[in-house]
Amino acid sequence: LMVEGFQYNGSLIKIEIEAFCCDAPALSFIKCVKPCGSFFGCSKCETQGEYVHNESGRGGRVTLPEIDAILRTDESFRSREQQTHHTGLSILENLPINMTNDFPIDPMHLVYLGAMRKLLHIWCNQRRSMKIRISKQIISEIYGILEDIAKLIPVECSRKT
Repeated sequence: LMVEGFQYNGSLIKIEIEAFCCDAPALSFIKCVKPCGSFFGCSKCETQGEYVHNESGRGGRVTLPEIDAILRTDESFRSREQQTHHTGLSILENLPINMTNDFPIDPMHLVYLGAMRKLLHIWCNQRRSMKIRISKQIISEIYGILEDIAKLIPVECSRKT
C-alpha cells in the first residue's frame, strides 16, 4: 500500500506513515529492541547505560551518562551497528520507513513518570525552609481532583493512579 497504493473510485490512493506513536514498552516490542531502561536501550543514540545504585544501597537504575553520544540512524539501525540494541528482526524493517525518526519518544515515561514525578516529590516532601514548596492543603486538593477524574476513566484504561 505504501509503494503501489490502491484504486478507490477511480483514484489512486497511496498510504503514507508519518509516525508510530506508542509507549516505551510497545516501541521496544514492535521494533524488536531492548527496552529503554536497559544498558543498550536508547532508541535515539548508541550510548551504553551505566548502573547506578540508590543512595540507600538497595536497588538502582540504568542511566545514560553520555551527552554527545553517537546518534542512531536508520542505516545504523538496519545494519545492526550496535548488535546489543536488537532482540530480533522487526517486520517493520520491510517497510520504507525510518526506523529511528518515525518513532517519537514517549513523553509519559520520560516526563510525566520521570522528571515531573521527581519534581513533585521534591516539592511535596521538602522542609519548610525550601522556597518552593506545595502546602499540605494544596496537595490534599490535588488528590481530591485526581480522585474525581479517576472515577471518569473507563475500566479499559489500566492507568488510573
